[in-house]
Amino acid sequence: MNIKKIILLCFTLLLLIMVWLSLKQDNLIYIQQVNPTNTLTSDSVVSADTIQEIVKDGSAEVTLADKQQDYILECSPKTKEIDLTQYADQSIGEINSKLKNSGSSFDLLAYNLMQDFKVSKTNSQKQAQINFDWLLEYSQSNGFNNLVLFSLLQACAANIKLLGCDEVEIKAKSTLVENAAMWQVIASKYIKQGNEKEAINAIKNAEKSTFYTNYNFEFEDLYRESLLANGFANDYNQSIILAKGYSMARPVTGLNDIYKSCKDNLNTMKTACLDMALVMKAKSTSTLISVVGANLLKEIFKVSNNVDEIQKLDKYIKEIYPENNERQLKISSLMTYDESLTINFIENWRNHGEIIANKMLIQEAIDKSRDPSYNPCI
Repeated sequence: MNIKKIILLCFTLLLLIMVWLSLKQDNLIYIQQVNPTNTLTSDSVVSADTIQEIVKDGSAEVTLADKQQDYILECSPKTKEIDLTQYADQSIGEINSKLKNSGSSFDLLAYNLMQDFKVSKTNSQKQAQINFDWLLEYSQSNGFNNLVLFSLLQACAANIKLLGCDEVEIKAKSTLVENAAMWQVIASKYIKQGNEKEAINAIKNAEKSTFYTNYNFEFEDLYRESLLANGFANDYNQSIILAKGYSMARPVTGLNDIYKSCKDNLNTMKTACLDMALVMKAKSTSTLISVVGANLLKEIFKVSNNVDEIQKLDKYIKEIYPENNERQLKISSLMTYDESLTINFIENWRNHGEIIANKMLIQEAIDKSRDPSYNPCI
């Protein structure tokens, strides 16, 4: 599985989940299935109607004992009436327009963090520079907080023609020195510039880092408060879900550049790429980053025909990113009925990282489904 396939699958999963959650006007995060070590591996499912029949005839205890222990309650989309008018269906364009013109510097920061810093059909180099300059000036006036500084650094890697990036890189290297993601973004910038020596140095520095983060949770906190303040979320829970959705729409800088550069230049960059891949796999709590790191390691081990290590990596990838998403889809559907599953998942993601949060989500869905009285489907 190459990086393009992984990113495409993640994007497809995100679109599917957003379609499901449009029933409640919630932008949800994608769900990755990981089988907990203390559960069986069957995907048997008991529907709400089956649970109700079991309870009616008093045979719940016997029937549930006969079932394997990891079933997930399955709600039919037709069993619940959804009031499509209970929430306003606001597009990101409408939200950003209000944030831009609210008069609040807090909202304006949230707005500018969602802007495009690359050149495209709808965004000129001039506009990209204007977007960048606003964030840079904000940082200089308010102190370089990690979220803004990392966002500026990502902009520099995405668009190497932006002016002011030297200052940003110097500040990032002194402030975010322990963050492997920062070094990865810097490496991506140098790869685009054709400066292999500095790219390798950045990759080597990443190996010395103690953590890997892209500051998306800081963005979510900021965006959530702006959504609430401007009436785009009816309650705290909805604002959490919306903010998570928008944070996932932000670009992930550096993955393609580093993966391709390492794959094409293993003769000269093998050691540096090995270190970077190990950092991505071991120090990131993101499923996507970890899987990309594992696949990069596979490319490196293919050169030496290290079959044992490749098999270990294949097993690891399947554990955190299985290709069979049946149970994951069932849990995602259940989350549209039981909002607490979504809120707990996001909070666990924040506290423990995405990979562990996925395990906790599956276990919570299993535990709730074991309760005969649990039926959010009606």
